[in-house]
This record gives sequence, structure tokens and C-alpha cells, in this order.
Amino acid sequence: MQSLDEQLTRCWAYYRLGLLGDVSRALRLAHALYREELPSLGAMAAANATVELAMLDVIVGLVTAETAEDLLRGGGALAEMVGDPTAACDDVHRLAGMATAVHAGMRAGRFRAAQRHFRSTLAMAQGLIADEAGSDEVCVLLGCAGLHMAQAAAICRDETTTHALLDHSDEAAATLGAEHELLGQYFGPEHARATRSICYCVLGRLDESMAVGREVNTDRLMPLMAATLLRTMADTAERNEGGGSATVLRARADSLVPPLRQQFA
Repeated sequence: MQSLDEQLTRCWAYYRLGLLGDVSRALRLAHALYREELPSLGAMAAANATVELAMLDVIVGLVTAETAEDLLRGGGALAEMVGDPTAACDDVHRLAGMATAVHAGMRAGRFRAAQRHFRSTLAMAQGLIADEAGSDEVCVLLGCAGLHMAQAAAICRDETTTHALLDHSDEAAATLGAEHELLGQYFGPEHARATRSICYCVLGRLDESMAVGREVNTDRLMPLMAATLLRTMADTAERNEGGGSATVLRARADSLVPPLRQQFA
């Protein structure tokens, strides 16, 4: 019989592989196990599990929510949950939850919502740094939130904010020195560079987007991010160079992560 902890681990493993359809299906059992095991869990373990399930629900909602408002509600509820000073979850879960809320705001294309959650993430991270609590973990989670915020700014055509966030992300990633993963959040030099390529594409700076994208070592990215970058580069190539290279790039992306329509068929 699977335990809740094992099922959550399975959900995060699927997410790393970009298998969001499998995450969605595995979440059903995770929620059922949560209800069964909740009475026997300690306060922090129960709170941490609650946050992880909410994070995974929002992550699946990034691609399944019917409207932006549905996605924003999920992100807002998660931010409210982890922002409650009386919440029993640990600091890593609190910060990871807030970073996921930033992601939801970005995906919904709502700059103000992403910015509000990012400011909360930043304030939370600064408090943890002042307390000298888990500096690498804090850097990873804050770095992820910053990358999401940069994309939100790009979507809203705020080039000044996009560049400021990307430059800061490059500096933070260089300090971290390598790719790191924590509760589904990924941050490091290659992720920062890949996000820059994606942002440049969104802003219509196609030559720069392709040049930066070609510099990324996709082997160091989580498969989902690598596939996202390759599909972005394919879109850029189609607009800038022609269909041939776009076809090759999309084939590479599909070999890493099946298209969503196939995953949810």
C-alpha cells in the first residue's frame, strides 16, 4: 500500500519529467491518502503535506485551468495559506508555496498578481536570510520566483523590469553555481539563461532569443524546462529563420516531454 509521502514523491518525479498528465492522475490518489493519513500526522507534517498538495494542484492548473481567474484563485489561496503566520508548515514549504503562487500569476498573464506574490516571497526570503536559515534553499526558491516574475514582466511588455530581474537572476544563479531543485522549483545558471531566451522571444527580440537559447546546456535543465525552451526556440526559428530548424527543435522537445494534448488525451 502506498503512503502519502511516497505518492507525493511520485508526483514530484512526474513533474520533473514534465509528465503533467501523470501528475494530474497521481494527485487523485495523493488526495485520497491525505484524507486517510491526516488524523495520524503531526502538525507540521500535516501542514507540509497540505501545502505540497496545494502546490501540485496549482501546477496542474497551469495547463488545465479553464480561465485565468480559476488559476489566479488557486494561486491566491495557496499564497494565503503559506502567508498565514500561524501556519504550521516549515519555512521551505512556506517559501515554495509563495513562489508557486508567483508562477500562477505569470501563467495567467496578470502582472499585478505575480508582483504581489513576488513581494511576499521576497519579504519572506529576506526574513529567513536575516535569521541565517537555509541560505541555499532560500536562494533557490527566491530565484525561481524571480524567473517567474521576469516572464510575467515580459508578457506585459515591461522591458525595464524584465531586464532588471533577468540580470539579478544571472547574478544569483552565478553565486549558487549550479542547478538546484527544491519542491518542484528549479534554479541555476542554465535555468536563468533559458528564461532569458524565453523572455526575449516574448518581447519579440528574436535574434537575441535564439542566440541565448543556443548557449543553454539543455542537459542541465529539468526535462520540462528543456522542452519549453526548445519549443520557444522552434517558435522563434519559425518566425525568424524558416520551418526546417523549427521542425527539428520541436522533435527534440517532443522526445523529452510529450505534448500536453497527448498527455491529457
